[in-house]
Amino acid sequence: MNNIKVSIPCDVIALIFLYLGVFYFNVGWVPVLAGSYLAARVASQMVEVESLKSSLFAAKEEEDILNKTVTETITSFNSITEDAEFFKSSLDAIIDIQTMSVVCPCGKNAFDAPVFLNHDNPFTCEVCRSKFKVTLTPDTVVQTEAINIANIYDSLKEKASEVQLS
Repeated sequence: MNNIKVSIPCDVIALIFLYLGVFYFNVGWVPVLAGSYLAARVASQMVEVESLKSSLFAAKEEEDILNKTVTETITSFNSITEDAEFFKSSLDAIIDIQTMSVVCPCGKNAFDAPVFLNHDNPFTCEVCRSKFKVTLTPDTVVQTEAINIANIYDSLKEKASEVQLS
Protein backbone atom coordinates (compact mmCIF):
# COMPACT_ATOMS: atom_id res chain seq x y z
CA MET A 1 0.00 0.00 0.00
CA ASN A 2 1.34 3.46 -0.90
CA ASN A 3 1.79 5.94 1.91
CA ILE A 4 1.05 9.50 0.85
CA LYS A 5 2.51 12.20 3.03
CA VAL A 6 0.86 15.59 3.07
CA SER A 7 2.63 18.56 4.54
CA ILE A 8 0.41 21.27 6.02
CA PRO A 9 2.07 24.50 7.15
CA CYS A 10 1.86 25.32 10.85
CA ASP A 11 0.07 28.62 10.26
CA VAL A 12 -2.79 26.78 8.48
CA ILE A 13 -3.10 24.36 11.40
CA ALA A 14 -3.09 27.30 13.83
CA LEU A 15 -5.91 29.00 11.92
CA ILE A 16 -7.92 25.77 11.90
CA PHE A 17 -7.55 25.40 15.66
CA LEU A 18 -8.47 29.07 16.20
CA TYR A 19 -11.53 28.63 13.98
CA LEU A 20 -12.57 25.55 15.85
CA GLY A 21 -12.04 27.22 19.19
CA VAL A 22 -14.02 30.36 18.36
CA PHE A 23 -16.96 28.82 16.51
CA TYR A 24 -17.27 25.72 18.60
CA PHE A 25 -16.90 27.35 21.98
CA ASN A 26 -18.78 24.56 23.64
CA VAL A 27 -15.95 22.10 22.87
CA GLY A 28 -13.69 23.94 25.26
CA TRP A 29 -10.57 26.07 25.36
CA VAL A 30 -8.26 23.37 24.07
CA PRO A 31 -8.53 24.34 20.38
CA VAL A 32 -8.16 28.02 21.27
CA LEU A 33 -5.09 27.37 23.36
CA ALA A 34 -3.64 25.02 20.74
CA GLY A 35 -4.34 27.59 18.01
CA SER A 36 -2.76 30.38 20.07
CA TYR A 37 0.27 28.21 20.79
CA LEU A 38 0.68 27.28 17.15
CA ALA A 39 0.24 30.91 16.04
CA ALA A 40 2.92 32.03 18.51
CA ARG A 41 5.17 29.20 17.34
CA VAL A 42 4.65 30.19 13.68
CA ALA A 43 5.51 33.81 14.50
CA SER A 44 8.61 32.66 16.37
CA GLN A 45 9.62 30.47 13.44
CA MET A 46 9.09 33.34 10.99
CA VAL A 47 11.42 35.52 13.10
CA GLU A 48 13.91 32.66 13.14
CA VAL A 49 13.60 32.25 9.36
CA GLU A 50 14.23 35.97 8.84
CA SER A 51 17.24 35.77 11.16
CA LEU A 52 18.59 32.79 9.24
CA LYS A 53 18.02 34.63 5.94
CA SER A 54 19.98 37.64 7.18
CA SER A 55 22.74 35.35 8.51
CA LEU A 56 22.84 33.54 5.17
CA PHE A 57 23.01 36.86 3.32
CA ALA A 58 25.86 38.03 5.59
CA ALA A 59 27.67 34.72 5.05
CA LYS A 60 27.20 35.07 1.28
CA GLU A 61 28.63 38.61 1.39
CA GLU A 62 31.58 37.34 3.46
CA GLU A 63 32.12 34.50 0.97
CA ASP A 64 32.04 37.00 -1.93
CA ILE A 65 34.63 39.16 -0.15
CA LEU A 66 36.83 36.10 0.49
CA ASN A 67 36.50 35.00 -3.16
CA LYS A 68 37.45 38.50 -4.31
CA THR A 69 40.44 38.53 -1.95
CA VAL A 70 41.59 35.10 -3.15
CA THR A 71 41.21 36.19 -6.79
CA GLU A 72 43.20 39.40 -6.15
CA THR A 73 45.90 37.42 -4.32
CA ILE A 74 46.21 34.93 -7.19
CA THR A 75 46.37 37.78 -9.72
CA SER A 76 49.04 39.51 -7.63
CA PHE A 77 51.00 36.26 -7.32
CA ASN A 78 50.83 35.73 -11.10
CA SER A 79 52.08 39.29 -11.64
CA ILE A 80 54.96 38.76 -9.20
CA THR A 81 55.79 35.45 -10.91
CA GLU A 82 55.85 37.15 -14.32
CA ASP A 83 58.09 39.92 -12.92
CA ALA A 84 60.43 37.33 -11.40
CA GLU A 85 60.61 35.43 -14.69
CA PHE A 86 61.34 38.68 -16.57
CA PHE A 87 64.05 39.58 -14.01
CA LYS A 88 65.59 36.10 -14.29
CA SER A 89 65.62 36.21 -18.10
CA SER A 90 67.15 39.72 -18.02
CA LEU A 91 69.79 38.56 -15.56
CA ASP A 92 70.53 35.49 -17.71
CA ALA A 93 70.92 37.77 -20.76
CA ILE A 94 73.37 40.02 -18.87
CA ILE A 95 75.39 37.01 -17.72
CA ASP A 96 75.43 35.65 -21.29
CA ILE A 97 76.81 38.98 -22.53
CA GLN A 98 79.49 39.03 -19.81
CA THR A 99 80.59 35.40 -20.36
CA MET A 100 84.01 34.89 -21.87
CA SER A 101 86.60 32.16 -22.19
CA VAL A 102 88.91 32.13 -19.16
CA VAL A 103 92.29 30.40 -19.37
CA CYS A 104 94.25 29.47 -16.25
CA PRO A 105 97.84 30.80 -16.19
CA CYS A 106 99.02 27.16 -16.11
CA GLY A 107 97.60 26.82 -19.64
CA LYS A 108 96.06 23.41 -18.94
CA ASN A 109 92.50 24.54 -18.19
CA ALA A 110 90.10 26.79 -20.10
CA PHE A 111 86.41 27.37 -19.33
CA ASP A 112 83.62 29.87 -19.97
CA ALA A 113 82.63 32.09 -17.05
CA PRO A 114 81.01 35.52 -16.54
CA VAL A 115 83.61 38.23 -16.01
CA PHE A 116 82.61 41.72 -14.87
CA LEU A 117 84.33 45.08 -15.24
CA ASN A 118 85.46 46.80 -11.99
CA HIS A 119 85.03 43.58 -10.05
CA ASP A 120 87.41 40.97 -8.71
CA ASN A 121 86.73 37.86 -10.73
CA PRO A 122 88.41 35.13 -8.65
CA PHE A 123 88.69 31.59 -9.98
CA THR A 124 90.30 28.33 -8.88
CA CYS A 125 91.81 26.10 -11.54
CA GLU A 126 90.33 22.62 -11.44
CA VAL A 127 93.56 21.15 -12.87
CA CYS A 128 96.41 22.81 -10.90
CA ARG A 129 94.29 24.12 -7.96
CA SER A 130 95.90 27.55 -8.19
CA LYS A 131 93.82 30.62 -7.46
CA PHE A 132 93.83 33.44 -9.99
CA LYS A 133 91.65 36.37 -10.98
CA VAL A 134 90.67 38.01 -14.23
CA THR A 135 90.69 41.78 -14.45
CA LEU A 136 89.25 43.86 -17.22
CA THR A 137 90.78 47.25 -17.86
CA PRO A 138 88.92 49.74 -19.99
CA ASP A 139 91.17 51.21 -22.69
CA THR A 140 90.42 54.17 -24.93
CA VAL A 141 91.04 53.91 -28.65
CA VAL A 142 90.79 56.60 -31.30
CA GLN A 143 88.06 55.64 -33.67
CA THR A 144 88.86 56.04 -37.39
CA GLU A 145 87.04 55.34 -40.59
CA ALA A 146 87.94 52.27 -42.57
CA ILE A 147 90.03 52.96 -45.66
CA ASN A 148 89.53 51.12 -48.90
CA ILE A 149 93.05 50.70 -50.27
CA ALA A 150 91.81 49.90 -53.78
CA ASN A 151 90.12 53.33 -53.99
CA ILE A 152 93.29 55.07 -52.78
CA TYR A 153 95.40 53.17 -55.32
CA ASP A 154 93.00 54.12 -58.15
CA SER A 155 93.01 57.75 -56.99
CA LEU A 156 96.83 57.87 -56.89
CA LYS A 157 97.03 56.20 -60.28
CA GLU A 158 94.72 58.84 -61.79
CA LYS A 159 96.76 61.69 -60.27
CA ALA A 160 99.98 60.13 -61.58
CA SER A 161 98.55 59.94 -65.07
CA GLU A 162 97.40 63.57 -64.84
CA VAL A 163 100.93 64.62 -63.78
CA GLN A 164 102.49 62.71 -66.69
CA LEU A 165 100.08 64.31 -69.17
CA SER A 166 100.87 67.76 -68.07
